[in-house]
Amino acid sequence: MTSLLGKSGKPPRRGGPRRKAEIWKPGQTSGRLRQYTKYDYVSVRNSLPRSGLLEPANGADAYVLRTPAPLIGTLGCTDMTTDACICGFSYVRGLAEDEALHRKIHSEYFIGPSVPSVLKTPVLGEIDGYAVHVVDGRSPFDTRRKIAHVAMVAHRSMSAYPAGYDGTVTEDNQRLYVLVERRRVIGFVLSARDTRFWRLRWSEGGLVELLDRNASIHVGHKIGRVWIAAKFQRRGLAKRLLLVASAHLGMGISEMAWEVPFTASGSALVRSVSPSTFFGCGDIQAVRDTISIEPPPGAASQVRR
Repeated sequence: MTSLLGKSGKPPRRGGPRRKAEIWKPGQTSGRLRQYTKYDYVSVRNSLPRSGLLEPANGADAYVLRTPAPLIGTLGCTDMTTDACICGFSYVRGLAEDEALHRKIHSEYFIGPSVPSVLKTPVLGEIDGYAVHVVDGRSPFDTRRKIAHVAMVAHRSMSAYPAGYDGTVTEDNQRLYVLVERRRVIGFVLSARDTRFWRLRWSEGGLVELLDRNASIHVGHKIGRVWIAAKFQRRGLAKRLLLVASAHLGMGISEMAWEVPFTASGSALVRSVSPSTFFGCGDIQAVRDTISIEPPPGAASQVRR
């Protein structure tokens, strides 16, 4: 069996030997055998189950899962000692390299990533003193690719959903509306064109109902992603950034369609701007997932407000 640990008894550094790695010991009950064709410590670690913390087993040649008690951390993180933080990063407690990388990633989640290239893009206006920039197909390729990092920051904290933007120019005419504090991106709205629109409605209980069995087929705009850094949430910035984006697209915010399914906070945002009916974009499975999601606690009161 290929050992996960080096001769020193410590895991190899990133960029170490490129080989297949068997992570779980034969007969180990806390996980199943996983194999990777390209060995990279960070990607292997982040692909492991999130049921506990990875720590070296005594005298063993692999890591085992343990579940420690939580410890209050910095930058608003309340999950520093577990293997999965609210920022979406999984790491091993006590490893200096892991903890340093976690501090960097959590900082991006909390106050937004620093992306100096965003200052090269056009400014549409301001919200509470924060500049609103637009990034589209006319922006330089190198600028788009660097700004796309903010989509990955958002993706880490909601990994069940694709990042949605990587800076390439596509047929759906993606546009990124970013909220900037100096050189730091603290929020964004991603719009794109779509061709399939499902007519949906909020029920009193907070569930989503499908009004028409057939989608309307036409070309129109949708909102694909909305993200605000944790420190700047609950200030109404997301809704006002949506207003800027919809005005730039020549539409009212209630006319915008929304990519489905939603996160819990995404549902609350959509209900606040479209409290009755709205259009959702996605394939049939995405719509099925949306109408089968149970509402979060208190959803009914949120709908009535």
